[in-house]
Parts: sequence; structure tokens; C-alpha cells
Amino acid sequence: MLKGYAFNRVSGGLSDYVNYLYSLKVHAANSVEKAVSKSLLNNLLGRFAIYIHKPIADIVSLERFRELSSLHKIYGYEELDDNRYLISYTAPLDGDIIYANGLDIAKIAAVNKDR
Repeated sequence: MLKGYAFNRVSGGLSDYVNYLYSLKVHAANSVEKAVSKSLLNNLLGRFAIYIHKPIADIVSLERFRELSSLHKIYGYEELDDNRYLISYTAPLDGDIIYANGLDIAKIAAVNKDR
């Protein structure tokens, strides 16, 4: 695991919802009702595992390619011609990459706050 999230414990956050669906599943009148309640419980758990930062794909100039490479994690790229690249990268700025390129992360974050 590379990254994770720590959450503060909050009582009653989703417990009513989970208990209701679990009760429906246990006391289901038929297999359809049981399957739907089970699916809703499983889908709820899956929502917490979704990575919200989807990669961005774009065709950019060489100058923009170099800029993106020094600020973001690059998943892949393809040179289309002398000045055009198809690039796939993460949306959030990557502090490790910015630091490795000797750039000031505070200044870059201020300039990129609306992007």
C-alpha cells in the first residue's frame, strides 16, 4: 500500500443505514430482496475504496509536456510529432516530483489552486 486515509471515529455515521440493510437481507422475503440488500451493502463498502483522482489524458505541446512532467505523476505518453504529445497524468500536484525538480511547492500550489 502506497497511500491511505485515517478517519476519526464518528458514532452513528452510517450505522442506521447498514443495520437497516442488514436486517432486510437477513429477513428477506425472497431471493431478489436478499440480493438487492446484499448488493447495496457491498457497494457501500466499495465506495470507500474508489480512487477519486482519475488520470487526465490530453494532447499538449512539448513546453506543456515538460511543465506537466515537473508537477504531476505521468502514467504514460506518446510523441505524436515534433511538438505534440499525448499524455496521461494525475490531476493533483505531486509534491515529491515538484521537490525532486527543485521547485517551490508553495508558489506552484498558489498558481495552480484553481486548476
